[in-house]
Amino acid sequence: MEPTQPSGGGRKPSQPTIVPWTRISFHAEDIGVEEAQRFMEGYMERYGVTRESIITLSTIIFLLSSTTIAFSTRTLIVQHERELEVLRSIGSSKKLLKKDMIIKLLPITLASSIAGIAATIVFLNTIIGQGYLQILSHTLTFQPDPTVIALTIVLSIALVTASVLKQKL
Repeated sequence: MEPTQPSGGGRKPSQPTIVPWTRISFHAEDIGVEEAQRFMEGYMERYGVTRESIITLSTIIFLLSSTTIAFSTRTLIVQHERELEVLRSIGSSKKLLKKDMIIKLLPITLASSIAGIAATIVFLNTIIGQGYLQILSHTLTFQPDPTVIALTIVLSIALVTASVLKQKL
C-alpha cells in the first residue's frame, strides 16, 4: 500500500496523525479583564512568584538586616569603648549612656532607612521601565505602600534600640 498524496499537489506523502489538528479562532475583544487576571494569577502561582515565596524572601532579608544592625551597633560600641569608660568613670550610669547612644543613632537610622527605601523605589522603577519585570505580555507594576514604608522605618528604629539596650557597656 502506498502512502496517500494530499490533494495539494506537490507535497510529500503525509504521515498518519495521532491527534487531528483543530483550528480555533478567537477575538481579543472576547477575552475580558477578569479572564486575563485569573490567567496571570494562575501563572504566578504555578511558576514560583507566590505570596509565600515573597514572604519567605522578605523574612530572610529582614533577618539579614537585623543581624547587620546588631553587629553595627556592637562595632560602634567597641569603637567608642574608651569614651564610654571615661563617661562611666565620671559618674554616668549605664542607663544614661544607652539613652544617649539611642538618641544619637536615631537620626542615622532614620536617614539610612529613608535612603534605602528611596534606592529601592528607584531601582524597581528602573527595572520596570526597562521591561525586565514582564511576564508574557503583562508588565508587573510597583506601587509603594505607605504602610510598608512606615513599618520598615519603625522596625529599623526598634532594632537599633533593642541592639543598644542589649549591649553591655
